[in-house]
Amino acid sequence: MTAFVLMWCRPRLREKLVVRLQNDPSVATLEITGGAPDLSMTVFSSSLYSLHESVLSRLGSYPGVDRVEVSIVTTLYGEGSRWRLRAMDAGQVGRLASVTSRDTLDRREMPQLDPVDRSLLDALVIDGRTAFQDLGAQAGVTPATARRRVGRLVDSGVVRVRCDLAAPVFGWPISATIWGKVPANRLQEVCRTLAGSSQVRVAAATTGPNNLMATCWLHSLGEIEAVEATLLERFPFVVVSNRVIDLRSVKRMGRLLGENGRSAGVVPLRPWTD
Repeated sequence: MTAFVLMWCRPRLREKLVVRLQNDPSVATLEITGGAPDLSMTVFSSSLYSLHESVLSRLGSYPGVDRVEVSIVTTLYGEGSRWRLRAMDAGQVGRLASVTSRDTLDRREMPQLDPVDRSLLDALVIDGRTAFQDLGAQAGVTPATARRRVGRLVDSGVVRVRCDLAAPVFGWPISATIWGKVPANRLQEVCRTLAGSSQVRVAAATTGPNNLMATCWLHSLGEIEAVEATLLERFPFVVVSNRVIDLRSVKRMGRLLGENGRSAGVVPLRPWTD
């Protein structure tokens, strides 16, 4: 299960709270925001039950937390593994697509993970370029078995391959999230359109007060108005209920981020240990 969690906290305890949250293996992504809410995060869990009983109850009990708002992802239309820098021409994209695994974002059948799978996942989160020989040694299996297991994890969608970057260094210093309400019969159309935008990193249908969430990477603060205007011009029935600007990216998909968004460490994601 994937959920977007918005958190309001007491200012004097925010930094201590951020440290606890960034070291929590259920928290995949953590942002310090410029307004309401104070913190925004993406959390993973093995089931709805554990999301409520283990993850959210734990996060909500941390000192300094005043309020928590949860939106569970029902359908993910776009995320980091699909976002593109658009630095290659059509021919280069075609050649790359011919040697990569098929798109698995919308597939639902996930294999049961055993200790070998979990050991492989821990190693890959730390270094996605780890050789199969080293992966096998860490998991206690042969390199051939490690290769076969990783292939199965990729084909099933448990593992998604992505090349991330330090956004401010590459010219996208602004990260902003739009929350909105869309009629149910138009939600898929809106989400798919947003997911196709070069500025949108994440587009999702969610539960909770809003059923639409989209995160954008932007060159300047003023672009958020242009994105919203374009959205409303094409879909005037969309109600934008909140806009959240990220002041600092603390963690992204388990990576702790330092100055200018560069990797400064890693906390392996382990949603099976809620």
